[in-house]
Amino acid sequence: MDQDKGLGAWMGLAIGDALGQATRGLRPEAVRQLYKRMDRFQDVRPFIGRGVKTYRMQGLYGGQTQMALALGESLILKKGLDESAFGDLLVQMSQAGPEGYFGVFRRPEGVFARSVQDFPNRMNPAQADWNTTFGSFFPLGVTTALFYGRDSATFQSTVARCAGMMNAHPWEISATAVSGFITLALVRMKVETGESVLSGAKSLIEESARWAEAIEQKCLELEDAPGASNAVSKTLAGLAERIESSSGAELSAWILENANGYLRQPLSHTTQGQTLTLLPQALVQVLVLPHSFDETIARTAMMGREANKLCALTGAWAGALFGLESMGEVFQAGLVNLKEVTARGQALLRRRFSGKGKDLIEMEMGLTRKEAEENRKHIPKAPKKSGVDPSDLKHPMFDPLGEEWEHDPLVEIRDNPRLRREFERDKSKKKKERRQRFE
Repeated sequence: MDQDKGLGAWMGLAIGDALGQATRGLRPEAVRQLYKRMDRFQDVRPFIGRGVKTYRMQGLYGGQTQMALALGESLILKKGLDESAFGDLLVQMSQAGPEGYFGVFRRPEGVFARSVQDFPNRMNPAQADWNTTFGSFFPLGVTTALFYGRDSATFQSTVARCAGMMNAHPWEISATAVSGFITLALVRMKVETGESVLSGAKSLIEESARWAEAIEQKCLELEDAPGASNAVSKTLAGLAERIESSSGAELSAWILENANGYLRQPLSHTTQGQTLTLLPQALVQVLVLPHSFDETIARTAMMGREANKLCALTGAWAGALFGLESMGEVFQAGLVNLKEVTARGQALLRRRFSGKGKDLIEMEMGLTRKEAEENRKHIPKAPKKSGVDPSDLKHPMFDPLGEEWEHDPLVEIRDNPRLRREFERDKSKKKKERRQRFE
């Protein structure tokens, strides 16, 4: 594997994740009003309470990159995927974090948190109990691709197993797996910064569709596979048919229409968290629109909403396409923990650690505690009851831009009695079914 492009994919993932933290949950018009342009890591402190609801340390990556770091360490130490070892590492990382955090993890999605919490109760660590389609695990595909360095039966099997241990839905498994395949394909593709890659886009996406179909066939062999299990391969095939004749806006409109044909609850934007929108939208960002690495990642962050997931995937693919040397100094220098993230990317490509680096859990705990300490300094104080009319709190002046959606998995898991009861009932039912299956 080309070392510059492989490391570009790794660093692009971390840079995209960190850049997207500032715009996560915001509408595009709010992003434009707050930041004007996402050509650098943004400081959210001036906007807390005026559009941004929670503090995020400037230039610090979140749960998407932390997931990749954990998998990378496990793959290197175990010389491949050991589901039990990887699950144990995630469980250790989920414990004893600062108040309001899921262990050392920073703003992970609820489905990730639930999967990690469920590992100790599983009879089979390789089989997740959750069936969701939120496009939550793309970094697992990218990381596995960089470890193996080429397409092979071993890579295909490993990346599908890795996805399956986090989520059981065929869309999520095949999309996570194909994100790794596309990473490998983009590393092989030759292109100069500023040069159009549209000429090679159709064949790449067609090949990705066929590859995804092979993964879907394996998913169909699983018990209780949901209907329309081939939605990812069909989506990629449909995108390939239109990629050369449609504009970026037209492709985004088709992506949304296509996804809504499969979903029970229709989406309004391709940047909402769904596998069938995030994966093809990332391809459009990288292959269709005018770009260099910096332009691609900045434009993607301006889209807001699920910016952390979309930017992480887009950043990984743009980095694989253009390489590490194409990345602007402002992004490389501004990334928190740059030296250690780079060293771990190099180790992933070599498939071995060189020397003694920082302990992963201690490293991430230190970063999370630092963010938590800064967070306490910048949380707006609640207004005094005697001085504020409750009706005024609904007035636009208190939140002129608004944050469309900020998903907090900890609140959902711990503080919602109904969801907690449903979660426990569902877990008990599935454990009972597994016991009966093995009796």
